[in-house]
Amino acid sequence: KPRSLAPLLSSLLFLFSQFLAGSLGKHMADDQDILPLAAESVDKMVCYEAALQPRPLDDVEFYLMAWQHAASGDPDRPPPDLLREDFSGSGMVSCGWVSSSTSRKSWAVDFDAEVHAWGTKHHLPKLSEDQRNRVFLVTCDVLQAQEHGVPLVDVIVGNNFSWQCWHEDEQLDAYLKGVRGGLRPGGMLVLDAFGGTSISSDSYEEISNHDIVLDDGRAARFCYVYEQMNCKPEGRMTIGVSFKFTDGSIFKHAFKYAWRVRPVSIVREAMLKAGFAKVCLFVDWNDESGAYRHGTDPFDLEEWSKMCEEEEYKSCYIVAYV
Repeated sequence: KPRSLAPLLSSLLFLFSQFLAGSLGKHMADDQDILPLAAESVDKMVCYEAALQPRPLDDVEFYLMAWQHAASGDPDRPPPDLLREDFSGSGMVSCGWVSSSTSRKSWAVDFDAEVHAWGTKHHLPKLSEDQRNRVFLVTCDVLQAQEHGVPLVDVIVGNNFSWQCWHEDEQLDAYLKGVRGGLRPGGMLVLDAFGGTSISSDSYEEISNHDIVLDDGRAARFCYVYEQMNCKPEGRMTIGVSFKFTDGSIFKHAFKYAWRVRPVSIVREAMLKAGFAKVCLFVDWNDESGAYRHGTDPFDLEEWSKMCEEEEYKSCYIVAYV
């Protein structure tokens, strides 16, 4: 009598189900071990400050040097105490300012409440209680700073080229006039600027490598990528800032800006028109490691123009004195 195949088939089905369960379980375990890509786990503000604001105290030192430059021949000129940081982002420079002297106060002005909240969480706790009490985060348009309680100050700064958001000349004139009215006697305005043969055309450049810690505690390395797009003859362009990680992931255009890059000579004329008495130009340079350093001696416009005709990229500080 033939044997029934039912028990055999039942056993085979059981074994096959166990195999599938084990295989799927293994894949599920493997999936749990796969860590998310760095670009998906990173705080973009951490990348931004590591790449574009690595040495805020250097900026503070430059402001003090530029202040002393105007004090030449005036030994009684008091040091600056009050700073207004326009387009402040997280207020990192303001924190550096108040930590440089017990008499200094700073107002960090930016319309982005989210980035101010980020600075409150990440930068203010690093200060002493006394220092924190001398930093004021003012969330408003920089054109309305005084309307929001910012007093007259000694120094106003606009970092990371953000002031180039003013596309129309009338907008820039209004900003400079407002800044001039926001300074105490003897005060100064500091704006950064850039030029060179590269600013007239679209470009992609991998600038520098940086090591950071991701939100989940892992160490990561990224490359800061700078892009110029849609460049127009009058200096209008779109800027893209991306972060490219060694695991192959990219935080594409983490920050994106629409700027108008004017010649420094035009900005100087606008500053004088706004009521500033004197404008000086301090050109950045590269040290032996290739890092940017702020200039300490003023350049004239002819020297600057010649450098911009001969080199792809140059950056500088434009300092306007009351």
